[in-house]
Amino acid sequence: RLRTVGENVAQPEIQSAIYGVRRLLLSAALGNMDFAELSSSQSLELVMRVVETKGLGIRYAERFNRLIGLSSSPQAVEARRRLLEIESSMAELPDGQTGVIQFFMLASERWKVVAPVMQELRAAGIGDVFQDGAFLVSQARAVLGDGAIIGYMAYTPLAPSKYAYGSPHYLRYCITVSEIQLTDLGVKNVVDKAVFAWRQRVLSSQPAAELATDLTRLLLTDLPITVKRASKWTVEPDGALNLLPFEALPAADGRPMLSTVD
Repeated sequence: RLRTVGENVAQPEIQSAIYGVRRLLLSAALGNMDFAELSSSQSLELVMRVVETKGLGIRYAERFNRLIGLSSSPQAVEARRRLLEIESSMAELPDGQTGVIQFFMLASERWKVVAPVMQELRAAGIGDVFQDGAFLVSQARAVLGDGAIIGYMAYTPLAPSKYAYGSPHYLRYCITVSEIQLTDLGVKNVVDKAVFAWRQRVLSSQPAAELATDLTRLLLTDLPITVKRASKWTVEPDGALNLLPFEALPAADGRPMLSTVD
């Protein structure tokens, strides 16, 4: 049903909601799994679902930007101009409640700007972002060689006893040619606080080595042997981890990760 709606409804806000619902459905499934007990085939099937679902919103945004950038119609040209103005205004918003209120007002304005060109973008295939997870994983493995993918996905497991969602967690998935591993890294808020604390120290030119070591422990502990031996890592972050330069974290011997693996 979600796929059908996504292919037939043009409004970007509805598209975004669909991708959010798909992610929540996957989160519910992830919360009921013991990743250590999964067989190889089960791990492969699950990581296919993760990479298929995780990238939907990003692929939609990239496709939107590409299609509206290529269009020469008057509506698209005007929409590009107005979107640039809105995004520039968003970048200059103040902190605090005032900034949040203004952000939502600008976001609402953005949808109004986009609406006149959505029929054109829909005809150009903007909704065609549902890529099969099996294809995505097989393509990744085909070009990995002796490299590895280390990916992260924020998910919110169900708390059945409370009839609600529990605390968000981070899932880590590792992909090599010969192995797939999925690991729950624990409560997302703990990791995010460590990321923000490290960034604050670095940006204010204060010592941050201890915090960097903590992040390595939180994010890169118990990697598969095939990943540790890989000559190159491709990191696929999520959430606050997009703000973290993994190459700057210390390896097990204390050297920057960049000096031990590409």
